Amino acid sequence: MFLSLLLLGCSDQNDLNQTVITFNLYNSPPSITSHAIDNQEDKLVVWNADFHNEPSAISSALGDVHGSMLIIKATKELEDRLTNLEFDWDNSKDSLLISGIHAYPADKAETDTPIHRAIIGGTGKFIGARGEITSSRLESGWYKHEISLVQ
Repeated sequence: MFLSLLLLGCSDQNDLNQTVITFNLYNSPPSITSHAIDNQEDKLVVWNADFHNEPSAISSALGDVHGSMLIIKATKELEDRLTNLEFDWDNSKDSLLISGIHAYPADKAETDTPIHRAIIGGTGKFIGARGEITSSRLESGWYKHEISLVQ
């Protein structure tokens, strides 16, 4: 199932004696928009970007990543955002689906804190995917995504 990823990433065993395949993807600085739902406090934040094997616009894009964040709890300082995102590879049926909640600064669209979310599924060569992703914003505005898939 993930044989082609073994060539790009690493394979290891976790504490449950499951095979874990790891690899990195990078997305370019995202295009982010915010939409009021029914009043000023209820917001939907959506974003999209292309993703690559390395954090460089001169490398070929592998596909697009799209995300939506719904503010589910807010204070003056922080917003808990329920996020769903999809990595969608170009010219294939391959995709990874991710979901999770993370606290963001209330006055910013992005955070400099690493974000940990669950991989909840996929299509194509990622059918039945499960695992976790850690996303970190780089100084360049690109994001590094450390992906760990459990087999």
